[in-house]
Amino acid sequence: MSSTYEKTGNNLVKLTITVSPEEFHEGKVKAYAKKKNKFAAIPGFRKGKAPLKVFETYYGENALFEDAFEEVFPATYQKAVTENDIKVVDRPSVDIESVGDDGTLVYTAEVYVMPEVKLGQYKGIEIEEKVYNVSEEEVNKELEAELNKAARWVEADRAVQSGDNIILDFKGSIDGVPFEGGTAEDYMLEDVGSGKFIEGFEPQLIGMKKDETKDVVVTFPEEYGAKELAGKEAVFVCTIKDVKEKELPKLDDEFAKDVSEFDTLDEFKEDIKKKLQEDADKKAFNNMLDEAVEKAVANAEIDIPDCMVERQIDYIVEDMNYRLSFQGINVETYLQYTGSTMEAFRDECKKSAYDKVKTQLVLDKIIEEEDIKPAEEIMNKEIEAMAKIYGKDFESFKDTMSDEDMGYLESTVLYKTATQFIYDNAKKVKAKNPA
Repeated sequence: MSSTYEKTGNNLVKLTITVSPEEFHEGKVKAYAKKKNKFAAIPGFRKGKAPLKVFETYYGENALFEDAFEEVFPATYQKAVTENDIKVVDRPSVDIESVGDDGTLVYTAEVYVMPEVKLGQYKGIEIEEKVYNVSEEEVNKELEAELNKAARWVEADRAVQSGDNIILDFKGSIDGVPFEGGTAEDYMLEDVGSGKFIEGFEPQLIGMKKDETKDVVVTFPEEYGAKELAGKEAVFVCTIKDVKEKELPKLDDEFAKDVSEFDTLDEFKEDIKKKLQEDADKKAFNNMLDEAVEKAVANAEIDIPDCMVERQIDYIVEDMNYRLSFQGINVETYLQYTGSTMEAFRDECKKSAYDKVKTQLVLDKIIEEEDIKPAEEIMNKEIEAMAKIYGKDFESFKDTMSDEDMGYLESTVLYKTATQFIYDNAKKVKAKNPA
């Protein structure tokens, strides 16, 4: 086998691959071994027992051409890619050029390759130093959240108010006809007024008392997931069975002892402030890191093939499908609920997908230019962190990692190291209005 290549456009090359008669014949032999029992028996031979030459005489020399080509293509194409030292980023467009009298096969494979990256400034980039100071209001908000976690729900001898938890029965109908999913008994509706039900449903429950029954009239949205209900008016006969209100504990030293390791409320508040400040510092660092990388990426010039962006959109869709699977739905169902389409969703993803691809290409180029290697210390820290998640020690967890796992981890560490390199070499200037 031999090959040559030529550039046919921006990031597009055409490989011309010549497969020797011996290699193509071997492809025919393999194809025939797989397919011979699918052909009718040749007179004088049991089914599948005729020699290849007899088979070709009977059925024609081209009877196995496509199958033979499928046999030789993967290895010869990959060898041509390696020989010509090109990095392909898409599936090739293949054409058969000729088949010689001696059995020599010539085909072309046109394919997009990794684009050239022209780095701009990525060292000495100017970024704004960010400082986030935790306010007393934020500490009090966190304290309020802790109070709500420790709250009890108690019977309320009054009418329903916003924020209550209630138990109710309801029977829904449209034009007097009940519909599927519109009826429930002893249903727990938490945080009345928060909008868990159809718009307009919960506000009509406010003011009702225990054992009271009332007709609640709502209209389903035009884009509602169940098309048979979309845009229609429904009547729900609702009966309040129970009303519960939130009872908060007293905010004092005893509360601090109950929910934390501290003896006083002041100590607990100080710890909350410390943790919030640590989070704020991480946020400030990450924002500066992102700003440095974004500027380095913006300074680079790359002509990115559309196929790379489309592949990144495929990853986004696959990831979303995976996450939605835990809710028992898929992307298509989700898009129906939101009144969108796959075409519109993919179009919305183009900008973020393009940015992701460009960022990866720029980081790859910086890694190459600066000869950045995955530091063993950082690799080990990452492995140790994953080992803790799975409740294993470092060595036993590392032994279970496959080559693919290690390759993915190495790639992750390389990107982290490259982004840190950009940040470390950036010029930090004081913010005009610190937060």
